[in-house]
Amino acid sequence: MILSYSVQGFPDKILEGIKKHTFREDEEARWKPGRNIEHWWRNPRNKHLGPYEIKKGTCCHVSDAVIMKHHSFQQLVICIDGLFYPAEQVAINDGFNSVEEMEQYFLPKTLQWGDGVFAWVGRCIFFEPKQIIYPDWLVCKLKTTGNYEVYPNYWSPYVILEEYPELGKAIDLTS
Repeated sequence: MILSYSVQGFPDKILEGIKKHTFREDEEARWKPGRNIEHWWRNPRNKHLGPYEIKKGTCCHVSDAVIMKHHSFQQLVICIDGLFYPAEQVAINDGFNSVEEMEQYFLPKTLQWGDGVFAWVGRCIFFEPKQIIYPDWLVCKLKTTGNYEVYPNYWSPYVILEEYPELGKAIDLTS
């Protein structure tokens, strides 16, 4: 299947392996692990835009994703498969130079969910296994709320490790 890009710099970041995933609307759930990917600069069906094939690849993983912005948030909130990931890391792995650049790209494509919450809803298509892209992050269950969040692995010496069968190894942050 074709993935076309229009953001300057993405072709080089795909070839260099810096861009590790892409966020796309996928209402019919056509993307599945194992599908072939044709990465294209511009849509190959619009010849007047000068499209060219960047490279071929394989879809490794597909996750539901939400990118949110609210006036009370300092930056984007990114949720992949129900877990919150650091916006800085997700922006870089998606090929953007900064969270601000990612926000400028996605904010015009969002839906308003009342009271100033704007959200883009779709899927994250991984070009590399998800576990390899985000290896330094631990799934954490907050003791105060019971919610799962993702935190840097280097926090583990400062918190109590516990096992959560539904997630594998996770940490429980104490107050």
